[in-house]
Amino acid sequence: MNSEYQQATKNLKALNSIIPEGLEQRIDLLRVSVREKEGLRDSFKIDDKFEKDENELFLIQDRLNQIKDSINSVVLKKNTLIERIKAVEDSLFKDDVRTIEYMYKEAGVLDIDIQKKFKQTIEFHNSMLSKEISYLRDRVVRKDNENKALNDEYTCIASQYNNVLKKLGSMGSLREYTELNNEIERYKMDISSIETQINQLKKATKDKINAEKNLEDLSFKLEESINTFKSLNLQKFNSYFSRFSNELYKEKWFVTFSPNEERTLFKFNIDSLTQNTGSGKKQMLVASFDIAYMAYIQDKDIKLPYPRFATQDKVEIIDISYLEKLYEMVFTVNGQLILPIIEDKFDSFTNPEIKDAIIV
Repeated sequence: MNSEYQQATKNLKALNSIIPEGLEQRIDLLRVSVREKEGLRDSFKIDDKFEKDENELFLIQDRLNQIKDSINSVVLKKNTLIERIKAVEDSLFKDDVRTIEYMYKEAGVLDIDIQKKFKQTIEFHNSMLSKEISYLRDRVVRKDNENKALNDEYTCIASQYNNVLKKLGSMGSLREYTELNNEIERYKMDISSIETQINQLKKATKDKINAEKNLEDLSFKLEESINTFKSLNLQKFNSYFSRFSNELYKEKWFVTFSPNEERTLFKFNIDSLTQNTGSGKKQMLVASFDIAYMAYIQDKDIKLPYPRFATQDKVEIIDISYLEKLYEMVFTVNGQLILPIIEDKFDSFTNPEIKDAIIV
């Protein structure tokens, strides 16, 4: 959302840099001039023999105006289609499917059929979106062709308009009448060009205002979520993590959470009053972190329906006495810790209940 706001701001700034100021005042003056010139033109008395050509001129002018409106409509529809294509392309699933599969495989809960269904779902999703993109691009091409046909027709009819004007203008005082029509047409073209620029500015301004409002609304919701997260989730988790880490090493470790200056990136870290940890101690802290999470998801204020187990590796560097403490912790939180233990260390456990609880 922040990127969308920044892009809307850039678009508006770019338009302001190339579109001159005072467009509203300029277009007002042009409209006054058109009314004045049309008043002069309408005051001309044209002989009956020229009435036919004059009527043809008005019909051609009306058709030209209709074509202009049609061209503007086609361009607007084309831009809408292009925006839709971009939105659909952004909806394509581009994440690494293997990452999600590995998570399930590690937990041992994914079989071949589930994996296959998951891949098929992603493939079906992307396939449907790809077909929609192809359909939208075909419509864009059709709009381009329609726009070309309208412009060709406009060129042809404009030529007819000029021929009729030339015919009328060659008849004595009607020259002035023709010049008035030419001036009116030029003024109207200028008005049309300015209206397009004003509409572009209005749209860019509206896009920026909407993006800014959406960003503010989202930022407010995010702040509320962050405050709730800190006061409930993080505080609750740290109460377990600090307790278990203290039981292991008499040190209270905790998770920290802080945003960057722009509040667009949020970083987690683990900290304590003392951070002099050896490799064995780090593995124990990782284990206590996982056990704290098992307790956290079962807390009455949290209640998350997630599996209460964790896997650990490199436990050969952990002292046997600490492994027994881990067993006691896991037992108290009604969880399960999956780890490899060599036979010699397994036989060294002093607590007989551990051997009964361990599956070899």
